[in-house]
Amino acid sequence: MNPLAVIVGFLPFIAFDVLSERDFHDAIGWAAVVALVLTAVFFALGDKRHRGSSVLNGASVGIFGVIAAMDFIGGPDIERWLVTWSAAVVMVALGAIILVMLPVRSFTEEIAKQTVPEEFWRTPTFIRVNRVLSALWGGAQVVLGLLSVVADSGVDLSRGHLDLLLNWVIPIGAYIALIRFTIAYPERAKAAAIAARAGQPVEQTA
Repeated sequence: MNPLAVIVGFLPFIAFDVLSERDFHDAIGWAAVVALVLTAVFFALGDKRHRGSSVLNGASVGIFGVIAAMDFIGGPDIERWLVTWSAAVVMVALGAIILVMLPVRSFTEEIAKQTVPEEFWRTPTFIRVNRVLSALWGGAQVVLGLLSVVADSGVDLSRGHLDLLLNWVIPIGAYIALIRFTIAYPERAKAAAIAARAGQPVEQTA
C-alpha cells in the first residue's frame, strides 16, 4: 500500500476544508469548485490503473457538486448554513459513502491494486487488509465530522482548550495514526498469513 496515493485521494477534501475557511462571498461554492477541479485533474493525469479510487472520486463529484450548487443558487440563509456546517457535512458524508461501499468496493483496494500483482487481488489477506483499512478511514471521517459538529455548534469551548482539541489536536493525531497504520498493517497481515501457511506461530506486534 502506497500511503501517498491514499493521501492524494483525500487532497480535494483537504483543499475544500482549507479554502472554505476563507472569508469572501461564495467561498464555500468556490472551494467546492476547486475540489472538483482537483478531482478531475488527478483523474485525467492518471493512466487506466492509476486514477485513484472510484469511491473517493465519485464521492468528491457528488458531495462537492451538490455543495457548489447550493452555495451559488441558494440564498443568504443557505450560504450561512454552509459556512457553519459544510466542513462537518463533507466529512460525515465521505465517511458514510466509504462505509456503505465497503461490502462492494473498498477504496483502498483500488489503490493497492496499483502496486500489488494481480494474482494476489482475490486472496483473503488482500481483501481483509483493504476492508480493515477502508473501514478505519471511513469511520474516522464520520467521527471527525461529528467532532466538527460539536466544535461548530455554538457551545462555549474556550474552557480547557476544547476548541483546539476538537479542531486541531484530535484530527491531526487521527490522520497521523491512520497513515502509520496504513503503512504498517499490510506488512503485518502479510507476515501473519505467510507464518500461518507455514504452520509457524505468529509473532504479536504492537
